[in-house]
Amino acid sequence: MVVVAIMAFAVAIVTPNIKRQIAENAAQGRFIVFQRQVTGYRAQAYRQNLAINLLSTGEESQDPDELVGEVQLCGPDEQPCLWSYRLSEPMVISAGGVCSPVEADILSDNQVAAHLEGQPDCHFVRVRT
Repeated sequence: MVVVAIMAFAVAIVTPNIKRQIAENAAQGRFIVFQRQVTGYRAQAYRQNLAINLLSTGEESQDPDELVGEVQLCGPDEQPCLWSYRLSEPMVISAGGVCSPVEADILSDNQVAAHLEGQPDCHFVRVRT
């Protein structure tokens, strides 16, 4: 009986930590997907010598002539997608591959899972969760 009580107590302590760790790993994975796609847009802007404006999930451009990018955080088999991102302002990636510094939030079901700060070299740093 004592053994069962000790095991139940251990499970009660460990379970919330496991859930938190799984959520943390999922957010880190989406951050990597986000960073990879932003880097791809940077390479495309440099290769084509054209500026690209990166918009938040679901945001539409006001100028039909500008080249616009949007990061896809979910694959085609993940529908409905509960992941999105929100930029503090549209991120301009210049023709030379320099990015305007912006902040980004990666959202899971409209809750902030990770907060990022962008650098001029288009790399993001995770500053808080």
